[in-house]
Amino acid sequence: MMRHAKRTVSKYFRYPRHLIALVHHAGPRKAANVLLAETERLLRRTTLRSRPYYYFVDPCNVCNLRCPLCPTGNGLLDRSKGMLKLKDFEVILSKIAPYAVEVSLHNWGEPLLNKEIFSIIGATSRRGIATNMSSNLSIEKEDLGERLVESGLEYLIVSLDGVTQDVYERYRVRGEIDLVFHNLRSIVEAKRRLKSSRPVIEWQYLVFQHNEHQMAEAQRLASEIGVERFRFRSPGFPLGDYKLVGAPAQEEAEAKWMPTNPAYWELHPGQLRKAGYLWDEPCYYLYRSMTINPGGGVAACCIVYKERQDFGNLVRDELDTIWNSDRYRRSRQLYTSDPGQAGTVCDSCFLFKRPLGVAVAQRQAALIPPEMIGVTPASQRTPEGE
Repeated sequence: MMRHAKRTVSKYFRYPRHLIALVHHAGPRKAANVLLAETERLLRRTTLRSRPYYYFVDPCNVCNLRCPLCPTGNGLLDRSKGMLKLKDFEVILSKIAPYAVEVSLHNWGEPLLNKEIFSIIGATSRRGIATNMSSNLSIEKEDLGERLVESGLEYLIVSLDGVTQDVYERYRVRGEIDLVFHNLRSIVEAKRRLKSSRPVIEWQYLVFQHNEHQMAEAQRLASEIGVERFRFRSPGFPLGDYKLVGAPAQEEAEAKWMPTNPAYWELHPGQLRKAGYLWDEPCYYLYRSMTINPGGGVAACCIVYKERQDFGNLVRDELDTIWNSDRYRRSRQLYTSDPGQAGTVCDSCFLFKRPLGVAVAQRQAALIPPEMIGVTPASQRTPEGE
């Protein structure tokens, strides 16, 4: 049991910023809720006494870039487009503040396009909640560095996949790398000028075939600029919806985008074809987090991009009502010893392993086109545990 508990809880703490947020922002009551949430997940309960403690609140689901593997970038985001209004966010914040340890202010768009983003960050920070945001930084914004520092943002992820324009724009279509570097340096300089350690800046580099040769130079530049953290990540694919990848077949897209180095294959769809799932554990989104879209719509997790699959609306509905709604309870049921079918978007999820092993894997694999079912060649497998 202890080994299982350690593995289950470790997913949340695999990035140091989450542990730091918990230590600095939980307090006794929130920490008790976190412990209860993790216990209920281990017990695989369907009706919960705990409440989510990590929130994805999307300030904006439109973007200035056109990244090919992103439903927003390729125009297939099936959700009303818009900006989160500050007045709606204040309603949402009043409902989540008693439980929220951390809020991610990003998901399907570029958050800096929202003119009220600094007020949204500030309102969250004043409630004693950790804030993080992911941005492409390919945007002109007056006094960006100072405004980010003064907003109270604690953690900033900068999506930057290359060090030259020709390589960078292969994936970050429409992006301007000189503008990104200018903004990045301006934020670092603002922190120094204002004597602030926040936001901690992470340069996130998605590793593709076309940018593997610039990885070492990117790390060197990050150190030179003064970025605190640097992270290479696997590309993500919209699993199960093959038209999203912009290629006749998923395998064509994999051949085009996946890096040659298997160390960065964590999200390789080949892992799905081997087992029917990517991660050997129950879903943690249904127990730890809530994803809230600009209009207040609550999705099962941060990868659900279709509005008709929402579980409620947090501007209109109460948190408790949504969290133990029929849709949430049926979705959690999928990870019990008697899973059945949820009748929700979670039925077709490929991310997490469900009970009954092979039977579930085969059911999940049945959603994959027959020509794609097979075993990834041994030379391309990701080492166990990566």
